[in-house]
Amino acid sequence: MQNQNDLHKELDPNDGVKTVIEKVFTTSIIALQETMQVLDPGELKRVAEKFFAAEQILFVGVGGSGALALDAYHKFLRIGGRVQYTTDSHLMVMSASLMTSKSILVGFSHSGRTTAVVEAFKAARAQNAITVAITNTPESLLSQYSDHLFCSVAQGSPINGEGAAARIAQLNILDILFVLYAQHDYEKCLANLTKTIECVTNLRA
Repeated sequence: MQNQNDLHKELDPNDGVKTVIEKVFTTSIIALQETMQVLDPGELKRVAEKFFAAEQILFVGVGGSGALALDAYHKFLRIGGRVQYTTDSHLMVMSASLMTSKSILVGFSHSGRTTAVVEAFKAARAQNAITVAITNTPESLLSQYSDHLFCSVAQGSPINGEGAAARIAQLNILDILFVLYAQHDYEKCLANLTKTIECVTNLRA
C-alpha cells in the first residue's frame, strides 16, 4: 500500500482502480479520525439529553445534506422519536417559525452558509427553540445561530470534493447522538425498533 500522505491527495486522471479505492477510503478514514478528536463528549451527552426531553425534533438540510436529514429522521423514527424532517426551503422555515422552547431544530450544512437552513435557524431561535448545527465549517453564519455546534473535519479536493468524507463523518456524529438518545430508555427504544421492523416485514421483497 502507498504512503498515507501520498494517498490523501487529489485524484489523478491516470490513477488505477486500486489507487482510487485507496485514496477515497483514506480520505474518509482521516476525516473520521480527525473528527473524533475534536468532538466534545460532554456536549454530545447534553444534546442527547435535550433530544430525549424534546417534544419535537426537526431535521433539515438541502442537497447532499438533505440526505443526512432523512437518515436522521429514519433512525430516530424507528425507535419512537418525536421527529420530522424536510429538505424543502419553504417548509423548513415555516416549520421553524412554529417551534417552541420544547422544540429542537437540527440543521446539516456542509458550508454552514446554506440560506434556507440559516433562515430556519433564525426563525427557530426567535421562538426560543434549541438549534443544533452539524457542519464542516465552524466559523460560519450558521454557527452564529446555533446553541450547539458539531463539526466534521474533512479536507477537500476539486474532483471528489470534501463533501463525501464530511458526510461520512457527520453520519457518525449523528450515530453517536442516536445511541446516547437510545440509552436513556433502552428497553422502550428496543421495543419500538422491534415494532417498526416487524410492521414493514411484508413490504420487503
